[in-house]
Amino acid sequence: MPVDRTSPVPSILQPLSNDEYVPPPRTELQRRAAGTTGAASVDAARRVGRSVRAYVESQRGTAAGLLSLNEAAGLRYFEVPPEAGLDDQAARAAFAPDGPVIDVQTHWIAQRPTLDEFRENVSFVYKMMKPDWWDG
Repeated sequence: MPVDRTSPVPSILQPLSNDEYVPPPRTELQRRAAGTTGAASVDAARRVGRSVRAYVESQRGTAAGLLSLNEAAGLRYFEVPPEAGLDDQAARAAFAPDGPVIDVQTHWIAQRPTLDEFRENVSFVYKMMKPDWWDG
């Protein structure tokens, strides 16, 4: 689905989906974070000399969104330095890869009784197919 352009927030704070389902509405925490980020994005874009759209689509905008989620939750879920919202080098460093991404589809193997059999099968396949160096 297309990105929501009605508010200046990065995609991580927008209700997105594919054609398989309708995106769920934002939670209260997401609404607070989007409000904080939307208001701050206009000022931040001006400060760094970019359009709001270009800012929210950049790594700096993503950093600002993650920092807003931390602030809205009152916890530090995302390790992003505050300066990453305004500084390209800090944003690049915050999102620099440190290894491969292994997508385990954890939402399908969560600890839910209805998924017990499926989780056991998926875990068996992952253990059977994993590389020798992977102990995760």
